[in-house]
Amino acid sequence: MGTVESTSCRAANNSVSRWHVRSLPDRVCSCWTNRWERSILKYRRAEDYTGDGPPNWSWQDIILLKPGEEFRDALADGFKTIDPPEEMWAEYARPYSKLLVEAAGDPYKRETGWMTRSRPLQLPSGRILLPLYSDGFNAGLMAISDDGGTTWRASRPRGPASTLSRRSSSTCPRW
Repeated sequence: MGTVESTSCRAANNSVSRWHVRSLPDRVCSCWTNRWERSILKYRRAEDYTGDGPPNWSWQDIILLKPGEEFRDALADGFKTIDPPEEMWAEYARPYSKLLVEAAGDPYKRETGWMTRSRPLQLPSGRILLPLYSDGFNAGLMAISDDGGTTWRASRPRGPASTLSRRSSSTCPRW
């Protein structure tokens, strides 16, 4: 599948940047974020990356996911299902579950703050799955692209687990 690099750094303004580089069969892709609570994902790719020096980046853009109202509904359903005791949250954040569901009703808050936490995975079909996590919502989702990273859509939110691996049968287990 190629080489993978995952790096974090802290800038002078105390913001943290994190990026993942994945070498796919025909190109290398890079995703990075900073200022988690307001981050907007950036993505770039290169088909010419085997020579000396940095890759020759051929395309870059942002990944602006737009999780809809179903995000809020799925988050609310998840909290109903697991029914976490409110005292498990810090005392300054109660009622935390209710606050998260209310925040999920705000389109801007749903669209920003997603960060890469693990490597993307490209399936044999060409679909790219990019696991993302939000500290703000304590939830993960997948950014999904079926056109080589030109456009992206959001999956339904899931728990914070966000690591993917492909089975030897080339199928991707549920995350």
